[in-house]
Amino acid sequence: MLDSDSSIGALRHEMQHLRDDQAAGWLGYQGHMSDPRAAYEMEERAYTVEIEYAESIGDYESADILRHSLEEERSHYLGDPHGGA
Repeated sequence: MLDSDSSIGALRHEMQHLRDDQAAGWLGYQGHMSDPRAAYEMEERAYTVEIEYAESIGDYESADILRHSLEEERSHYLGDPHGGA
């Protein structure tokens, strides 16, 4: 679901999730979440689409915020890359 105030970048992010789900045979949220690595890779693709769009319109501040959010997703799915759990 998208809020009516969602950005075009957010819409592109969610559309990437839809494309990934379709390519995987419509596994749905539960199917993707069963494998943390696959779930992170799905998020990474979606955030990349959103970051590239933000940069294409010159919104580098949002792109930086999105990069930070992607790092939080990585920590969530794969653990802390610096040795913490």
